Amino acid sequence: MKKRKADENGVTAFESPSQLTPKDARKILEPFTTEQILEILQDAWPSASQTSSMPFATPPYHAVTSAYYRGAVGAMVVYDITKRQSFDHVTRWLEELRGHADKNIVIMLIGNKSDLGSLRAVPAEDAKEFAQRENLFFVETSALEATNVESAFVTI
Repeated sequence: MKKRKADENGVTAFESPSQLTPKDARKILEPFTTEQILEILQDAWPSASQTSSMPFATPPYHAVTSAYYRGAVGAMVVYDITKRQSFDHVTRWLEELRGHADKNIVIMLIGNKSDLGSLRAVPAEDAKEFAQRENLFFVETSALEATNVESAFVTI
């Protein structure tokens, strides 16, 4: 597939997402704050708990997404602290990352929705222990309150 001509902002349109380079991604994301990027990703990208019921989360979907891992130096695996199922899927996402990404990729485990502590289904200690066993950075965040969001990006 061919790249299309760059627009007035210098951003190139592509016929396939796999053609997007890190330089193009930075240009696209530059005008947005961390909170806005997270909101966009939350709306657009399925969570680990959602993918099992999504029609495009079948093996062809995973085959396509494996192209996105190439060249990645860091990854964030996010689960919802109020939904145990999303934490239970972290192992599968790690296997996929480790199977397709560079062996030296830095991975951060992020427990999101720390503002909903009263609804917690995943104890922070369980997640910390898991992260230690798997050699991952770990942090809990609240995208709603912007707690630890920026520091997660800075750390990774």
